[in-house]
Amino acid sequence: MFDIQWRTGFGYGDFVSGLGYAHNASIKYNTKVNITFHWEHGSSYRESPQDPETIIERMWYIYNTMEKSEEVKIFVKTSSKPKYRFINHLDEFNPIHGLWNTTLHNTYTNKVVLWRSKYNTFFPGTDKDPAHDQWDKIIDWLTCLGYSVSEVTYRTPISHVMKDISECSFGIGYDGMIHQLFKYMWKPLIVLCKRHRLNRLLVPQAALEECTSTLMDRGLDYYLIKSFDNITEFRLKHKQYLQKKLDPTGHPLFGKPIL
Repeated sequence: MFDIQWRTGFGYGDFVSGLGYAHNASIKYNTKVNITFHWEHGSSYRESPQDPETIIERMWYIYNTMEKSEEVKIFVKTSSKPKYRFINHLDEFNPIHGLWNTTLHNTYTNKVVLWRSKYNTFFPGTDKDPAHDQWDKIIDWLTCLGYSVSEVTYRTPISHVMKDISECSFGIGYDGMIHQLFKYMWKPLIVLCKRHRLNRLLVPQAALEECTSTLMDRGLDYYLIKSFDNITEFRLKHKQYLQKKLDPTGHPLFGKPIL
């Protein structure tokens, strides 16, 4: 049995990589896996009173859109804030560790899923959203290109978010909110951010950009081709990653808390 402890927070990215890693670990380490997600709040907590569901309900919804394995069991512990971030996360800095697969049927329409920080409960900063004052301009640009823009926020029901992602041509948004959901949906995405090194780890399929004017000057095809190329590359790398079996007990981080 491989037991993973995972401290999480209010965002989708706080748990989606853990779900992917647990499934990958069951194959790569050839073992049954238990993963426990720790939330410091109670089970009924909502980041905003306007949130249509709790983050824990969103986690279970996302899990139910993923390919499942009988070798993986998911547990939740509330009102828990361990000092560590992880126990038995042996591949934190490998961008492949959180990639996984969906059971949803993906189609490609003229819909674009867009998210920005404008409607968040707090501004995450210009490193995460350098286009924070440019998104209306981006929406107009996409509309002129013939796309139907579907904007989602933290107030958007998760069922609506996942339907949009499964139907969209691509996603575009800031470094946050739903961007990590794209990595198990294998849909192209463009992320406007300054933290490129980190996002090559968090969303390896993404095309990254910092400047709105550069985005428009280079044109949409430049970024979509780059994202599709990344998807092809990381599908192969993910397959190779799972084929290389390892004994986790021999890893120097096995059983040790990661702060």
